[in-house]
Amino acid sequence: MQHRPQKSPTALPTQKPIALKTNFFQLQIKNHSKNQILYKYTLTFSPEIPEDSKRTKARVYRSIHEDLQKSIGENLYIGNCLYALAQKDDPVDYVGRDHDTEYQCTVKLSSCISEKDPERYQVVKIIFNGLLKKLRLEQIGRNHFMMELMKKVMKHNVFVVPGYSSGIKSTTSGILINVDVSHRVLRHDTVWDYLRKTKTDRAQITSELVGTTVMTIYNRKTYRVTGIDFCSSPMSTFEDKNGNKIKLADYYEEKYKKVIKNKEQPLLIHENPKNRQKIQLIPEFCAMTGISDDMRKDFRFMKDLATMTNKKPADRFNGCAQLFQTIITHEKCKGQLSNWNMTLNKEGVDVQGKLYDSGKLLMGYNKRIDPNSPNIDKEIQAKMLLQPKLRKWAIFYMQKEEKIRCVFKDTFKKSMESFGYPVDCPAYFPVKTQHFEDWKFLLDQKLKNGADLIILLLPGSKKNSPLYHDLKELMLNKIPIPSQVVLTSTISKGKNLRSICNKILIQICAKVGGVPWTISELPTVQNGTMICGLAVQEVKNKNMSGVIGFISSKDKLCTKYYSSSKVLGGKRSRENAENISNILKEMMGTALEQYKKKSGEYPQNIIMYREGASESRRKEIELFEVSAIIKLIEEKGINTKLAYMLVCKRINVKLFRKSHSDLQNCHPGTVVNTGITEDDKEFFLISQRTLQGTSVPTHYLNCFNNTNISPSEIHALTYKLCFTYFNVSGSIRVPSLVQYATKFSDLMMNVSKPTKYRNSFQQTALHTRLQEISSLYFI
Repeated sequence: MQHRPQKSPTALPTQKPIALKTNFFQLQIKNHSKNQILYKYTLTFSPEIPEDSKRTKARVYRSIHEDLQKSIGENLYIGNCLYALAQKDDPVDYVGRDHDTEYQCTVKLSSCISEKDPERYQVVKIIFNGLLKKLRLEQIGRNHFMMELMKKVMKHNVFVVPGYSSGIKSTTSGILINVDVSHRVLRHDTVWDYLRKTKTDRAQITSELVGTTVMTIYNRKTYRVTGIDFCSSPMSTFEDKNGNKIKLADYYEEKYKKVIKNKEQPLLIHENPKNRQKIQLIPEFCAMTGISDDMRKDFRFMKDLATMTNKKPADRFNGCAQLFQTIITHEKCKGQLSNWNMTLNKEGVDVQGKLYDSGKLLMGYNKRIDPNSPNIDKEIQAKMLLQPKLRKWAIFYMQKEEKIRCVFKDTFKKSMESFGYPVDCPAYFPVKTQHFEDWKFLLDQKLKNGADLIILLLPGSKKNSPLYHDLKELMLNKIPIPSQVVLTSTISKGKNLRSICNKILIQICAKVGGVPWTISELPTVQNGTMICGLAVQEVKNKNMSGVIGFISSKDKLCTKYYSSSKVLGGKRSRENAENISNILKEMMGTALEQYKKKSGEYPQNIIMYREGASESRRKEIELFEVSAIIKLIEEKGINTKLAYMLVCKRINVKLFRKSHSDLQNCHPGTVVNTGITEDDKEFFLISQRTLQGTSVPTHYLNCFNNTNISPSEIHALTYKLCFTYFNVSGSIRVPSLVQYATKFSDLMMNVSKPTKYRNSFQQTALHTRLQEISSLYFI
């Protein structure tokens, strides 16, 4: 589906040009005719080698490599194909060997690979990875690291290894290599060390390990844990290629010279997402990677880690440029570059960016605030735009924590006074125990006649409150009253309590249907544009494959919202894509009716921000999701237009502002849509101010657009929407509706998980009242 957006007749948002440096580097491969065409050949073997015998094929290929170089020059073998610079029209036969077996190898020209062909990126990526290997960089996962520069984080048994991430991108400037400085956190503790600490709590083990990445200590390969097999052990057997049964313990001792100490430990399971092949891993031989929750809570550790990994803009760019300088001057790399007639530019691509204005936060009493102000937290302590009065509300708390309740009450009262928030006195209900049944009984008893809001002062720390998920599930399903959870561990510290209460009050305002603030001059919204956010979170579980969160605006000020969420069943990829599109069509149908009910007419335009999908899934999303919405619009017989944006935060792109002295971080509102993009349908946006390290842009890809909204209006709208997420006083990395959708799907995923009172995953059904209100009750 190709639709070119027409220019909008409305005034375009103001923007300033700005000179930028990027971490993209130019690369060119020219054949003997001085053009950039590669030639693709098929390589067949006689006798035929089975498809799964990749190592045999590789050995035979290596045996004829010298002869191939004489004929077609430098070449690369990928799959069953050869890629080379020289053109050889007639088939050529070679004699190859593997051990004592002789093979006839036939090379036949298949096609030409142009500069824009996706196959070319794969060839360039493999060649570039080969250059990194010649520099003795070790590949761990997708990135390459300098193991000899490994450093220990001070006073912690954790090591940080510096390295590089890299990717290939086709742009208006040609093929570019995107390189960024990367770091890998390696730990000495193994999965078996963790298992010994948790002992026999299988639910906790599964919850905490599934989805994590481990690294095998015998060959430094990384695997994502997709399951735990408690019924198997290192003494379990499997069949080798010859059909012989062999114990896992014997296999590891024979192949890796590793003796397993504990023969009763369970096995980790890694399932290859491409072919569904399962690999069994020994916990004793798997090192934990990344940062644990306990580490994140350790302020000193996080500070020491940040000192080692947070790079200033100039240092980060120089680190990237140094890699190319090393490649260009390294003897072995120079030879490889020469063989492929390849040139690299170490300077980094320069681009022209645009700087958009954020507008002002609109508060009560017509107060206008600069959202990028360094004093934003203090400035928003004023009357919010719309503050519904709390007439009937209550605070539930543990009876033994009466002192904490009093401290919270007094501080929260001061916050309400500073905001001028209209409120009657709350009711207080102490609960005698931590048992869920006691809390449920009291909530049912005291809330029979409803309430505007309830506050739950719960014991426990963040992500570790024994009552949190069960009570949240209860409020979503049985007691449809907006609720605010406050952890007593946060209050009892006494630190920054006033600031915490201010943020809680802002959230409460949004939950009960109020509007803390909006942003001035939102492009296209007042002209009848409905903004939507869609987040699809993947879950590796046999009972569920993911959770959809959907949010849409209902009015022409983008202050009232419709929300919906759905748990996806455990299905295969294509079935899941169809399932998502069917659910999305239903959600969008309701969203359109909600917009019409609130605004009096259907929207002229829909702008969808879709998170949770990479650029590689663009065609799949166009085929299923976009088509479903277009079909819905046609079925309704309305003239609503659609712009469908893919949002990606997990990128390695960096943008640097050129100053007279050095490279600096970009100002918030910086947009790039030329030079490092394929066309004007994609852009990079920096929406946050960065005080430490290097700022990170977010990537947006407009995969479908038949609206009259101009690119600059979409840029400005996207930036401004980053300021209307009410859990943060400043800006976030994505438009607020995307983050709300993510927040909602995350909540629904957590309340659907097994708990002490529920043994399996179970979709939590939202109460009909919550589905009808226009508030952000889930934030």
